[in-house]
Parts: sequence; C-alpha cells; structure tokens
Amino acid sequence: MAQAWRDPEPNEFQCGQCGALYERSLVRIDRSCCDEAVCQVCNRVMTELRGTLAPLYKLTRRPDRSPSLY
Repeated sequence: MAQAWRDPEPNEFQCGQCGALYERSLVRIDRSCCDEAVCQVCNRVMTELRGTLAPLYKLTRRPDRSPSLY
C-alpha cells in the first residue's frame, strides 16, 4: 500500500461501541481497497473501508469502563 498523500490534520474519532478515543488521519492509496477498521479495545468494527482513501487509527485513550461490559 503506497502512500501518495496523507491528511496533514488528524482528527479525533470515538468508537461508537466502547467509547475509546483514536487519532484518525486519512491516507490516499494507489488502488481501491475494501476492509474494516476494528477497535483495539472492544474488537468491534468501527468503520468499513472502501475506495482509495484509507483512514488510519491510533488509539489515544481507552474508555473508563471494561470492554466486557459491552
């Protein structure tokens, strides 16, 4: 996956299931892909990836609750 362009301003993204916070940035890739971004805390799908812009997620804060409560 080659990076031709990267979003200069990452933004905050929150998992809709457990509330974990991520830093999200976009990377343009050279060919279309189809995949899923999975939360590192609760292991649920956060977003589906399709096309040539792929979001990258970096976990910045875990939720206050235990993932077993979801």
